[in-house]
Amino acid sequence: MDFKKLKNFDWRSLKSITNPNAVKDLDKFLDKLPLTVGYNALIAAGLVWVLAGGAVLFATTEASKAAELRAELLEVESMRPPVPEIQFTPVPKTSLETFVEEIEDAELYPVLTLRASNEGMITITGNDSEFTAMTYAIGHIQGGGKNWHVAVDSMCLGPECTGGTLKADLKISMIKVMDAPTAAPAAPAGGPGNPSL
Repeated sequence: MDFKKLKNFDWRSLKSITNPNAVKDLDKFLDKLPLTVGYNALIAAGLVWVLAGGAVLFATTEASKAAELRAELLEVESMRPPVPEIQFTPVPKTSLETFVEEIEDAELYPVLTLRASNEGMITITGNDSEFTAMTYAIGHIQGGGKNWHVAVDSMCLGPECTGGTLKADLKISMIKVMDAPTAAPAAPAGGPGNPSL
């Protein structure tokens, strides 16, 4: 604060405001106001003030409701247990080729053709009369590797199939269970700076 400016301030200018006649002047102004402005303008101004006060009251009550709702939401969120994440990664093509070679060497499904077509993909083809053998082959693939998840990407049976009258494309992924994400503990309802009453 600059005290030099206070020294230069004209304190006598406040005398007109603190003068007892200043209140009388205000009273005269308010008495003449309806005549100079009009009653309709005063009623309109009063309504505007009432509406503004109502809007402020409504806004403050809604803001307090929103704050209470947010506190409840944080409390519920803090009670939710951590859930581990599950990731699916495609099985490498080399692992699938090795698996297919083992099946072919054992001659388990001689009526079917198994091929590791891509990373995480095995294609089974054959005649439509070999549907039962194909279901057994799919079951064999499901138990083929540790943590394998097998999903049918596409399946075709009949003369409209390409590459034979029976075709199934299987998508093979490895399931990996990740640790549950840790969340920071929620602050108490009042918050660290606002202790609750």
